[in-house]
Amino acid sequence: MAKETLQQIKSYEDACAYNGKQPIDEQALISLGITPKQIAGIKLEEITLALNKGTAVDIFDRERRYYPWFWTYDGPAAFAFVLSLCDDAGADAGSGSRLAYREKAASDYSGRQFIELWKEYLS
Repeated sequence: MAKETLQQIKSYEDACAYNGKQPIDEQALISLGITPKQIAGIKLEEITLALNKGTAVDIFDRERRYYPWFWTYDGPAAFAFVLSLCDDAGADAGSGSRLAYREKAASDYSGRQFIELWKEYLS
């Protein structure tokens, strides 16, 4: 992934701008019963789309897909990005295609830059 694209997307709001969308109204969603975990998932989907240069990963075309992996060491305070793994054919409930990256660099970046969103989403 071009370093310039990574530098453009430092926040959820940057991802929305890159994708030509408006950020979600979190308070409105919370008032409807949407949880912070679900909101984190919505944000990560938008970020993933941007880091994939505005194109969703096609789960049917056997292209390689990368996913960030995390460890928790001694509870939520020690949640850490570990690495990105590639999977081109297996099915796994850990992360869906909407959170898959075409390039390892984008997956690594997402795991580090957006670690608090990942922590909310996965915990």
